[in-house]
Amino acid sequence: MPGLTLDETNAALRQAVETRLAAGIVDEGEDCVTTEDLREVRLRGDSLMGCCHEGTTAERTLKKAQAAVRDRHGKYGPPTEHFARTAAMVNAAFGTTFTASDWALVMVLDKVARQLGTEPTEDAAIDIAGYAACHEECRA
Repeated sequence: MPGLTLDETNAALRQAVETRLAAGIVDEGEDCVTTEDLREVRLRGDSLMGCCHEGTTAERTLKKAQAAVRDRHGKYGPPTEHFARTAAMVNAAFGTTFTASDWALVMVLDKVARQLGTEPTEDAAIDIAGYAACHEECRA
């Protein structure tokens, strides 16, 4: 888009994304983000750079987990605080001694248990990777 200002270029790109979303023109293969993912990314103003067809399946899963962790951080605060609150409530209710990092592992186990149940989900690997990252953040 030669000759356009940065603001004009961004506006044109946003319009192109809006047009494609409205028309439903999105590759929703198993290793790609969905139309809803794109809407959320657009609303947050995040970059779509490298989110879809680059890298291995594992790399794409980790990129999606990174986006999910970033999104949840904005909604619920850092996992160090959120999981500490949750662990404190569980400890008070049941007399346990969970830490924030313990609670991140409990969430990994919860995702594994769901996968072993009657309705496994396609996003479990993304969630497990995200909770593993939260575990590491809580350990620091």
